[in-house]
Amino acid sequence: MDPQNLPRGFRAGATATGVKASGKPDLSILYSEVPCAAAAVMTQNRLKGAALYVTSEHLRDRRAQAVVINSGVANGCTGDQGMKDAREMARLTAEALHLRPDDVLVASTGIIGEFLPLEKIARGIREVAGSLSPDGGLDAAKGIMTTDTVPKVVSKEFDLDGGRATIWGMCKGAGMIHPRLATMLGFILTDAPIAESIARPVLLEAVRTTFNRLTVDGDMSPSDTVMLLANRMAGGPIIDRLDSAAGKRFQEALREVCGALAEKIARDGEGATKLIRIEVTGASDEEEAERIARGIATSNLVKTAIAGGDPNWGRIVSALGQHATVTDPNRAKVRLGDVLVYDDGVRAEYSERKAAEALAGNEVTIHVHLAEGKASARYLTCDFTEEYVKINADYHT
Repeated sequence: MDPQNLPRGFRAGATATGVKASGKPDLSILYSEVPCAAAAVMTQNRLKGAALYVTSEHLRDRRAQAVVINSGVANGCTGDQGMKDAREMARLTAEALHLRPDDVLVASTGIIGEFLPLEKIARGIREVAGSLSPDGGLDAAKGIMTTDTVPKVVSKEFDLDGGRATIWGMCKGAGMIHPRLATMLGFILTDAPIAESIARPVLLEAVRTTFNRLTVDGDMSPSDTVMLLANRMAGGPIIDRLDSAAGKRFQEALREVCGALAEKIARDGEGATKLIRIEVTGASDEEEAERIARGIATSNLVKTAIAGGDPNWGRIVSALGQHATVTDPNRAKVRLGDVLVYDDGVRAEYSERKAAEALAGNEVTIHVHLAEGKASARYLTCDFTEEYVKINADYHT
């Protein structure tokens, strides 16, 4: 399926309002012809942008029909005025689409501490609302980009009780990426018949093993959120149980979409040249596996070594030892790709050339086996290059 085509009953669009000095698209709207079961997960950063508070208020009835997103200004650390502006974004969008303000969710991303230029945004909302299209998904994805180099869109069709349903998702994120419920802006639309009662549980579970196991630089944004809207236009029986056959099929499809979007973020990390997959197996429990994988993924020493193609496994086992709580690092095995470099507490016998070759491509896998149990976890990150420093040294100016 063409990823710019949305599930049944959804329309989208974007425009350039002038918020971004570059003149690139900076305002997007997602809209459903009918009300949707809706849910969101948000950053655990205690500093939150105004849009997250407004969205939380509007999700009290677990329903929504549209999302309005601006990029360029995060509307964070903006006090009472920021709250008023976020509510006004929802009201303007509702007015343009003939909805109630409570039916509109809001998201903002960009520079923290600046107020929204509401006159520009108001013109943009009216423009986009009048030109929404079933094939406007890619345009909407471009409208939410900040330091992203490519739009990030994924679509999947799957069987559901004799029919076909679609899950479509877009996200933005290249820096300030680190898990705590969500790691960037993400929006997932589906025509599957999902009940309001399971929308949030199914989203939480999908996020747990995808977006929540992704890091670029270890920093959370106050704008982070992932939203799910399900308009049920694929037809069929309402799915109100996660443990039903249909619930499990939807959960697997949603996890696949979220996983693919998370990988796109890791590939497009600011200044990144390599996608890094960290696989930890043989842990005593999943929590230990995740903690160790996250520790390796957030190690600047590991990430810079991989950027330089240096098979310095000592940095990996140091991160392992730092973050292990019940694991004995001396029993672990570490592989770079297929090359065993560390075995039961000592350097393995390996070819330096082959170890370097394992880091030479644009995808690198680090596999750590802990010999403690049967639990495992997988993490995504990217290498850390000089370009990351350049991007963030003058991001504001």
